[in-house]
Amino acid sequence: MQPKLLYSVMCDAVARGPEGKMTLYGIFDRIVAGKMPATHPSFTIVTTWQSGDREYKMRIRILDPDGRHIFETREMTFRLRGEFAKSEMVTEFNNIMFKKVGTYSVQILLGSEIKTEYPFFVMQTKSPEEA
Repeated sequence: MQPKLLYSVMCDAVARGPEGKMTLYGIFDRIVAGKMPATHPSFTIVTTWQSGDREYKMRIRILDPDGRHIFETREMTFRLRGEFAKSEMVTEFNNIMFKKVGTYSVQILLGSEIKTEYPFFVMQTKSPEEA
């Protein structure tokens, strides 16, 4: 049984309450920088899987506007035990450099298979002279 990817979300941070529920702070789809290249100090990607019957391995890739890998996580292992089992993977990224503006992509891989890919945007603010 292959697990289902329920969702993958980029956000600033995640907190878990006493009852185990996650709270996602600052969900976003764009990074705005004053100048390029830009190093983003930190962000988090939350990925939730459901329904499975064993241990699985996942990775997250970030691609630049030209489709080149700028970052890839190590393999992360999660376990599912049954149809209604759920696994929430919280992955923090620190000091990722974006060399240019454009449409970047996040890829979520299960083993070697890309389960989803979604865009996010890196933009540069205009200087006062350009406004």
